[in-house]
Amino acid sequence: MWREITFELPPEVAKCTTSVWSYPEIVILGVMKSSFFAPPWLWAKVLNGGFCNVRKSPSIINEFQILMNLPKVYAEAEIDKPRNQRLLEFLGFVYEQSYEDRKIYTRSI
Repeated sequence: MWREITFELPPEVAKCTTSVWSYPEIVILGVMKSSFFAPPWLWAKVLNGGFCNVRKSPSIINEFQILMNLPKVYAEAEIDKPRNQRLLEFLGFVYEQSYEDRKIYTRSI
């Protein structure tokens, strides 16, 4: 049920974002591509983080990666935000390394 949308973004995010997608009423997901050879980075704006939606989230992300043919993606969380880190781990992201004030995660299907 993913669909591509247009979405107002801050200029620094807009210049790196290649596409923006919505899973209606649950999340808006952006794809950022740093280079042709590197896997993309994802950013998300949660619209409704209710319990049922959170439980569906890993399958929603799987569906997105399959739809976009993205076998591997990156995400990051601030080191001082353990709640965000736990969410990424719940979604199937695996901690890779720390960089400055962020933890880098990857997710593969």
